[in-house]
Amino acid sequence: MSVQCWNGSIAKLSAERRQAAGRLWDATWPSPQGPALPRVQTRAEQPDQWAAMWLHGAEQDGQVVAVARSFQRTVRVAGAERVVLGLAGVCTDAAQRGRGYGRLVVEAAFARLTAACPVCLFQTQVPGFYTGLGAREIVAEVVNSASDERAFWDPHVMIYPATASWPAGTIDLLGPGW
Repeated sequence: MSVQCWNGSIAKLSAERRQAAGRLWDATWPSPQGPALPRVQTRAEQPDQWAAMWLHGAEQDGQVVAVARSFQRTVRVAGAERVVLGLAGVCTDAAQRGRGYGRLVVEAAFARLTAACPVCLFQTQVPGFYTGLGAREIVAEVVNSASDERAFWDPHVMIYPATASWPAGTIDLLGPGW
C-alpha cells in the first residue's frame, strides 16, 4: 500500500482533490446546509478571499483517506489581536481510522506555523488525539463579536504547540467559528 500526502492552497489544488475532500467531509459530518463540495468549489473560485485556506490530504493507493483544512485568522484575546493558524475539518475515512492518516494531515497543517503565525487554535471532540501530537487544551470562553453566528461548538479548545504562550481570557474569533 502506497501513501501519498499533499498540501496546497484550495485555489490551486485539482478539482479531483477538492471533490474527494468534500466527499470525505460529507461522509463524516452530513450537513443540513447540504453537501460540502459546492462550498469547497465556491471557495476555490474566490482565490482572493480564500487564498490562505489550504487543504492537507493523505491518499492510500489513489483514494483520499484523510483531510484537514488550515488558514490564518486574526483573533482577539486579552484585549490584543493575534494571528493564529486555524485548523478545521480534520477527518479520516471510517474504514481507515487508526492507521496514522489523521496524524499525517494534522502534522502537515501544523508545519505551516511561522514566526508571524506561531500558534494553531482549534476546537475538537477528541483532545487526546491532539495532546498526543503536542497540543494542549486551554480553558477559555470563545465568542464571535462580528455576528450572531456561533463561535466554537466542540467542548475542547486547544492550541499547538503545547509550549506556546497563550494569555488567559475570552477569545473573540472576530468572525464565524471553524
